[in-house]
Amino acid sequence: MRIVDISENIRKELERSGLLQEMSNLVFCDFLVIIEHGEKIIGASGIGGILHVNTLIVQEEFRNKAIGAILLKSVIDESKKRGYSFILASRDPDNLNVVKLHNYFQMLPVFQVKYRKEFTRDVIFLSLNRKGKFFGKLLHIFNTKIGMSFLMLSIKLSKQSLFRSILTYE
Repeated sequence: MRIVDISENIRKELERSGLLQEMSNLVFCDFLVIIEHGEKIIGASGIGGILHVNTLIVQEEFRNKAIGAILLKSVIDESKKRGYSFILASRDPDNLNVVKLHNYFQMLPVFQVKYRKEFTRDVIFLSLNRKGKFFGKLLHIFNTKIGMSFLMLSIKLSKQSLFRSILTYE
């Protein structure tokens, strides 16, 4: 396992591993924790954007072997070292393995977004200090109809580059 800042070499390694095709927002992270098997990256997780959004992916053949937990723990530890106040992420509420992983690290839902009838995401949050706790309380405003309407309108009106800088997603 190693902690790296994003560089052209890391981007190429992620591309060769196939992880970049599955999760392109890895290259927008401020840093990555990567796990390798042989010469190939088999898992990566990082934090990026103004909202410190966590991204985590493990190659399918290596899932359910605690690699996700190792990556997430390392990202949380590195985020604390770097002075982050919180970590934000989203998850499929029907993916029980991911829900268990996030719950274990106390990354708990603050609100839920239904993009379409068949696509729902929990927005989850982990506070790392007092400032983070305050921000977490602010996020609960999106648990209301008015707050959710404001969020959806903001997302629709924001330009793609702004969206990427805030959430690390294209």
